Amino acid sequence: GSVWCASQAETLAEHLGFDFDPEVLSYRNIPKYRASTNEFWLMNDRTPYREVKNLLPNHYLDLRQGSAHRYWPVSACIGDLPVDESNRLCTPILQSTIRAAALRFDLRMGMSAGGDSRKTLAASRDVADRMFYFTHTPTQASQMKSDVAIPARLLPRLGLKHHVIEVEKMDDEFRGWYEKSATWAREGRGDIAFTLLKHFGPEAAVLNSNISEVAQRVYWLPPSTIDGYNLALISGLNHPFAIS
Repeated sequence: GSVWCASQAETLAEHLGFDFDPEVLSYRNIPKYRASTNEFWLMNDRTPYREVKNLLPNHYLDLRQGSAHRYWPVSACIGDLPVDESNRLCTPILQSTIRAAALRFDLRMGMSAGGDSRKTLAASRDVADRMFYFTHTPTQASQMKSDVAIPARLLPRLGLKHHVIEVEKMDDEFRGWYEKSATWAREGRGDIAFTLLKHFGPEAAVLNSNISEVAQRVYWLPPSTIDGYNLALISGLNHPFAIS
């Protein structure tokens, strides 16, 4: 009847003897994931173990009741804002966050051809002299050669040095720890993590850019009522687990 907490679901599963959830195992075998070497995710607070839940961002855990509650955002906590006003308010937050990180950490920033890293690049202007800008070479999971070529042209135009790092395969020791740290950890991500650790050491902090994800319109749907079935279908996740 008590609440157990750990940094990884695997820690609890190993200690308390939990098995994989059959529904999640079935979901893992859909074509979208069998073909992917890079990404796998579960919806909401689910983990590969039915008895274990994730505590989601912007939620707190009531240890007495074992229940999670959203604290932000909640209804009417932010009024409607025009885009220009949102930009005016958000820009200094991003700039100041990067400035604070650069003062505190040995900061390295990954660059690609995308809009996210360009926004981060613009926001890092005040601390560009202490930033290490890099791109790792395309992997089997991501064959976007433009992610190397475009930063290689862009950064020198701004008087900044661009570093290219060749991705290396994990060695056996790293692979062992990596696979113990997360269930079904993807090899492509592990190779990148191993490469960055080998080049930067354990004390460096890597700034990753995921600024625009929440605002992207991926599906370009016409105005209509979307239910779980249709959303799962167009996402390539047509499985009862995703639909529910």
